[in-house]
Amino acid sequence: MGFQYDITSVGTPKAGVFAEGQAVVRTAAEYGRVYQTGTQRLSEPNHVFCIEMARTGRLGKVDTAYAHIAPWDTAKMPRQWKEAQPEPPKEEIDWDAWLGPCPWRPYNESYASGGWRGDYDFHTSCIGEWGAHTFAQAQMGIGMGETSPIKYDYVDNDSGDGMVTRFANGIKMVLERDMEGKIWHGSCGVRYEGTEGWVSTADGYAEPEVSNPAWMQDFKKLVGDYMARTQRPMSHMRNWLDCIKSRRQTVSGPVMMHCSMSTVHAANVSMWLKRDLRFDPVKEEFVNDEEANRFRSRAMREPWTI
Repeated sequence: MGFQYDITSVGTPKAGVFAEGQAVVRTAAEYGRVYQTGTQRLSEPNHVFCIEMARTGRLGKVDTAYAHIAPWDTAKMPRQWKEAQPEPPKEEIDWDAWLGPCPWRPYNESYASGGWRGDYDFHTSCIGEWGAHTFAQAQMGIGMGETSPIKYDYVDNDSGDGMVTRFANGIKMVLERDMEGKIWHGSCGVRYEGTEGWVSTADGYAEPEVSNPAWMQDFKKLVGDYMARTQRPMSHMRNWLDCIKSRRQTVSGPVMMHCSMSTVHAANVSMWLKRDLRFDPVKEEFVNDEEANRFRSRAMREPWTI
């Protein structure tokens, strides 16, 4: 299992990336808030089945998980401004508020209609577009939901496709675009491989794909056992509302969110610096790499602050 996250080790957060996740963890703990992040596939039967197959040892010793990253955009995001356009009335869109803590730039209507994707100031790149979901899914299955990889192996391409990340328990998580559909079909796929076989699923599956068809006979039992053990329904919204009443931890609480997003950020930093990186998930810093550590936070535009 992952290490027990200690909010007292986080310190005073600075603005940006890792620091924003730290602030969420600290705030939820200090104020006793119930938090659920939008990794909704953690509450879907196909994904729960695959996670439980990996987590309970039914695949044997799991050595590799594959996590889907978006097959568009790049990890090396541009910083150029789009062409300036006249700002609409403030009651239609408050451009200053829309930018929030991000650096100022002139208005362009495409930003507000999805054109912020792929831009360094706004996005977590093709790695974070789907990795924000799939890293959490994969890490839960291999018992690393409350930590992050300790090693990131740089790949010489523009997307991070094929990057191998390695956890302290020795398990690899591979970032995979799978443009040809050889590992899964659909979006936000995950796959776990062990000594006894593999399981895989993604959006749009009627049921998971498995190396041993006999495993599917236990689908309902495995999902049912999970629901009984965790008291979590197969509904992400229902889980959140139930936890507001019970004060139990949600399936995708602040620590899990922060650790999986730290994986996203660290993978991006490796791509930006074009080199392998080592990461200490307890100290939440890159090992002996001040240049990489400068990416853990960034300035926020006034008056925004953490």
